[in-house]
Amino acid sequence: MVARLCCFSLLVLAFALPSFGQARTCNDGFGTVVQADPDEPVTPQAQVGATTIAWTSPQCILIGSTTGLWLVDISHPDNPYRLAYHDEQAVGSVAVNSEDGSIAFSFAHDRSVHRLFPGGAISTLEAGGSFVTDLAFSSGGTLLGVASMDNEDDLPGPYSPRIQFWNDDQLVTDIVTSEVGVILRLDFSADDQHVLIQRLRSGYFGDQVEYWDIVRAERLWGYDDVLRELSVGRRTIRSQLLS
Repeated sequence: MVARLCCFSLLVLAFALPSFGQARTCNDGFGTVVQADPDEPVTPQAQVGATTIAWTSPQCILIGSTTGLWLVDISHPDNPYRLAYHDEQAVGSVAVNSEDGSIAFSFAHDRSVHRLFPGGAISTLEAGGSFVTDLAFSSGGTLLGVASMDNEDDLPGPYSPRIQFWNDDQLVTDIVTSEVGVILRLDFSADDQHVLIQRLRSGYFGDQVEYWDIVRAERLWGYDDVLRELSVGRRTIRSQLLS
């Protein structure tokens, strides 16, 4: 599978808010605004989203909200720079590549992942599920993890939560899990060989944390395994104390 150049119609415009005499330090070559127009009707859920934030540098914050994707200089918060917006959808997920400074983001309840590069280049790939739930770059910056899922009216909840790992526009690994639920967060290991995922499972109380091997697409252990081992250990210690 290769990335599609576009599944939204993207209009790239030169855009900047008034500078009020302040030098801009955070856009670093992001001289465009991505205006996305949906190809399909927008759901009510996509119009409301929680604010997402990330650091792009010690001086700059990336903020995604219902008003778009913004770069904010912490020394001049009254002078933000808007990178992207959608008339009907909030920004759902954001991630920053610490190696090359690129930004990945998606709009809420949408499967398209847009990537902005310093210098103005833009690329778009399409997640395997119906909409993206989280994005993360590996510590080395070579991989982009994209968590997504499907949702059908005739099923009890979101299903087929999956993680895809992309190297630029090439799909490296596609992990599809079988449980009904949603992946909330991805976190790469320091060696970029493994990933921790946090998920909610339909019908269960509490979160589940799982540890996966990326290359083999293999689940190595989960939080339930840890609790089970702790429970066995407690029983063993109690039996030894009582014997």
